[in-house]
Amino acid sequence: FSIYKDVNSKAYLLRLSSFLIYIYTIVHLIYFFSIQFLTVVLFWFMRFFKSFSQNFFIQVFFFLLINNNFLWSFKNRSCFTQKKSYVRFIRNILPLLIPIP
Repeated sequence: FSIYKDVNSKAYLLRLSSFLIYIYTIVHLIYFFSIQFLTVVLFWFMRFFKSFSQNFFIQVFFFLLINNNFLWSFKNRSCFTQKKSYVRFIRNILPLLIPIP
């Protein structure tokens, strides 16, 4: 192809690839923080159920279900192999341990 012989074409491809990486990063961050926000809201909402022992397994199930959506961005690793996943787990499970007055 003649597109690779021109220096300006290489610069264009470099700018295009940089732009696509930039767009991918923005979309990834929006997706990441929206799922985190939904996780916190879900855990906060489920605190108001009276039978905590019956809903505990449901909460754990929803937590794993929501956070497993990050598998595509973690190169097919489990979310619990990442260091920040433990911080996320503690941050989301801590409000459940606080008694409701």
